[in-house]
Amino acid sequence: MSEYKINFINHSCIKIENEKHCVLFDPWFFGKVFNDSWCLMRDLGEEFIDFKKVTHIFITHEHPDHLSWPTLKKIRALTDQKIWVLMGKRENDNVKDAITKMGFSFMYIPEDYRVKISDSFFLTNYNTGHDSGQMLEINEKKVFNQNDCKFSDEKISYIKSKHGHINALLYQFGLAGYYGNRDSYDKLITAQDTHINLIRKYSSVLKPDFYVPYASHIKFCKKYNNFLNKWQVSMEMLNERIKELEVQYLYYGDELLFDKEEYTNRNESNLKKWTIETEKKIEISDPKPYTESEIIEECNRFSLKYTPVANMPKLVRINFFDLDATLECNFQEKKFQFLPKNSNCIGILPAEEFVSFLKFPWGADTLNITSCFDIIDVQAWKQLLVWKDQLYKR
Repeated sequence: MSEYKINFINHSCIKIENEKHCVLFDPWFFGKVFNDSWCLMRDLGEEFIDFKKVTHIFITHEHPDHLSWPTLKKIRALTDQKIWVLMGKRENDNVKDAITKMGFSFMYIPEDYRVKISDSFFLTNYNTGHDSGQMLEINEKKVFNQNDCKFSDEKISYIKSKHGHINALLYQFGLAGYYGNRDSYDKLITAQDTHINLIRKYSSVLKPDFYVPYASHIKFCKKYNNFLNKWQVSMEMLNERIKELEVQYLYYGDELLFDKEEYTNRNESNLKKWTIETEKKIEISDPKPYTESEIIEECNRFSLKYTPVANMPKLVRINFFDLDATLECNFQEKKFQFLPKNSNCIGILPAEEFVSFLKFPWGADTLNITSCFDIIDVQAWKQLLVWKDQLYKR
């Protein structure tokens, strides 16, 4: 049997394939996510895959840039063979139920358990919060798919101690959510530094032969978050800032190489390709409009879903970029009303983002990642989002 090849497909998706079967991680090939606020740099992926060979799909976590329902639906339509979808253990079976309903087989992977995919491919899963990373042992090489996980110092040290020498680290490099208001220049620069320093931090512990920039090949594509594109960490910036690390830059479809001379020769070309991708213009969408009465109606529907508790916000006021009024929310008494617009608010956002925040169980998480807002009162805003997120049982 031929050896496995590892190929970068798109964003946080890799393909691991030999002549017999193919394993995909986090396939997202097209469409917008997070309330249509993120898009891929380029919609592509399926052209690199023989779907009749796909036997396993691993989903690291439920964020839609990793768990793409439209992509899974497309895969299921392209082949009727049995495909196992693997995922770290969750307390809520809603993801499992939806995936099995689509016609996939499903299996939870226990924490720190070595799964045998074949005689030359093993996988060990490590959870952190709602996310997970995987140590992949392939053809006697070790590749750590850390994805966008932020492991504790203790956990990452344990992973290193257990697995010893690691050949490659795949880890997030770019901005992925709220870091500051659009005029918070110091905070946005700090955000760039933070992501670059996390690469250094995890590399210093894991000591891989090389690092692969990963899980950040997106653009912000809404009117109120596209300002983040100019602050995004680019491959060019990485190349300037982490010269002390050995880096392999993968472009769409590229095979992960373990020979330094081979990938070094390719890096220069790939950096130029990514510069072109970064400079491409994208379509920026306006938020969907909502009336005051529609927002009040959504507030009332949301009020049926919770019981007042001590730590919930009591009285908050919110302003909107696209409405000339201030919304007052008394969550304790479940009373909601619009007032003449005033500056006494905790934050400003488009009406569409607030409706999404109320409407969906994962609305707080999505709102924070869309970054289509400005915060006025940091403590009150955080209390609102934390309380809403606690209502969602994962």
